[in-house]
Amino acid sequence: PGGLRDALAETLGDPHLELLHAHGNGWIDGRGLARRPEGAAVTELTRDGRAVAVLLHRPGLLDDARLVRELERTAGLALENDQLHGELEAQLAQLRDSRAETVAVGDAERRRLERDLHDGAQQALAGLAMSFGLARADAVEPLREQRLGVAQDAVRGALAELRALAQRISPPALSEAGLATALGVLAEWAPNLEIARVPRQRFNPTVESAAYFAVAGLARTIRGRIVVDARVEGASLRLEVLAAEAPSSLVDIEDRVAALDGDLLAEAASDGATLLRITLPCAS
Repeated sequence: PGGLRDALAETLGDPHLELLHAHGNGWIDGRGLARRPEGAAVTELTRDGRAVAVLLHRPGLLDDARLVRELERTAGLALENDQLHGELEAQLAQLRDSRAETVAVGDAERRRLERDLHDGAQQALAGLAMSFGLARADAVEPLREQRLGVAQDAVRGALAELRALAQRISPPALSEAGLATALGVLAEWAPNLEIARVPRQRFNPTVESAAYFAVAGLARTIRGRIVVDARVEGASLRLEVLAAEAPSSLVDIEDRVAALDGDLLAEAASDGATLLRITLPCAS
């Protein structure tokens, strides 16, 4: 893929030559990126009377119409293959953009739900628990005081469950303090989770979100021990997650990682454990 441009540039003696392919109502290069056919000179290559590609080249290079026709004839199949590759790259780019947008919308909705729970239901339950406490203090009859105590404990229990739910939906520590702190808080909620190493630096919010929810998803579905070792290597954040058992599904994690042009590799160990290697480009 992309070799046709190099071959044409070498054959025609123009190292700066560019090849664009027709795509919808516009043009794309061999990597599937949208381009405008702008240059010192532009020559169309046609098939069955329609333009399928354009060459951007130095002036005078393709003034001979016979040379253009020969190019169209001899490079016809290669042009078609190169065009198909460019269209595939364009579709993959659209898929990545769509995934990234879906993840961003989901994270925004998570934050909204967490705020609604905190400002609404949690505040209401906290106020109700306080009211029960005041009523218990004023109660004269032991039975009445006992019943109010039971009701207050029930409200406190519901409040604790609601706070745990809000923590799973969108942990405030992630946006306020970063990945290392958020994973530390998560380990307090999930006793099977062990954090070996996580960089203290801040990363792009989408990277932090992808890394956090990958670990949180595993901690929620795997009962055995989970060990997380994260580090920065070059321009990437790399997480190695050793799980005592194989995850039931990696679809959600794969979608998040792919949305950021990252990689996910799962390796099975002989003892039944699974090692997940997650690589995320990290513009910190």
